[in-house]
Amino acid sequence: MNSTNYLGSSLLPQRKQYIDALRGLSMIIVVYGHCLLAKSRTDYTAYFVFFSPINVALFFTISGYLFKPKKSDFEFFKNLFLRLVIPWLVLGLFPYYNISWKLPLLLSGTSYWFMNALIIGEILWYYIHKVARNNEKTVILLGLLVSASGLLCFRFGWLNEGMINRGMVILWLFVLGLLIRKYEVSLVTFVKKYMIWILMVFVVMGVVFMYLYPGEFYDVKWNRYYFIPLTWGLIILGILMAFTLFSHVKQIPQWIVLLGQNTLAIYMLHDYGVAAFRKLLSMSGLDFGLFYPVVAVIGTCFACACCLAFSLLANRYLPEIVGRKRNN
Repeated sequence: MNSTNYLGSSLLPQRKQYIDALRGLSMIIVVYGHCLLAKSRTDYTAYFVFFSPINVALFFTISGYLFKPKKSDFEFFKNLFLRLVIPWLVLGLFPYYNISWKLPLLLSGTSYWFMNALIIGEILWYYIHKVARNNEKTVILLGLLVSASGLLCFRFGWLNEGMINRGMVILWLFVLGLLIRKYEVSLVTFVKKYMIWILMVFVVMGVVFMYLYPGEFYDVKWNRYYFIPLTWGLIILGILMAFTLFSHVKQIPQWIVLLGQNTLAIYMLHDYGVAAFRKLLSMSGLDFGLFYPVVAVIGTCFACACCLAFSLLANRYLPEIVGRKRNN
């Protein structure tokens, strides 16, 4: 069984289904959110407030959770290039007749910002480990310092090129992933024991956010955190609850594992599926109004199914474009 994490570092085989299921859930939330954004985002503010902690924030946390320093720079960059850079370029430039204007968008992070941030974040995280000589306390301190520096850079418009400042900011989520890996047993035990209370706190914090910032929601891409203790608290609690719940699922549905194993292609290409579904809706001439959230579920399934079919085909004939190694 291939143990490659296609939106993070090398997977631990014994954690594969657990982590893949988490990534599958996160991808569903991302795609569903993009389907909802076909309408006014203020209509679905509550969805984004309560589910933002377990979309892209969870992806970055998983990368920190699974990160294993390589023995050499060559090994690290070779792995990064094969696992992320090639798929980012190949899938990001599709369709290829418009490369002249799509390449600048890709390199700047205007399109597929997540990949830019992840690639930069992993490079920074690797060198932080090198500088810290893998001392965990030093790694955590440097990671948080770089993250804070990224927020400062974003505030003044520095290092916007290629989403460099975003790649710096997300390191706090890498730190969170490292801490979850280190203290997972005690954290999961604590969260499980007090799950109802933690869920209540999470809901209250979300309601407070909506009261303080009506019609708004926090966003990792734009570092739109508003009041950081509140929004980062929501993200941390949401991620801890997700880890706890999935670590206790005895029979993980294979369809969500399959989605998690193919998140790179789904992330890179789902906008085409969403656009196709919207086209079908417009051709129907129907106005679904209050029922649009249900329609968006169908759109999410449609987009994910299209991308999954492509990914499975690529896995068999051209695995390099989706970050997999070719099986000889």
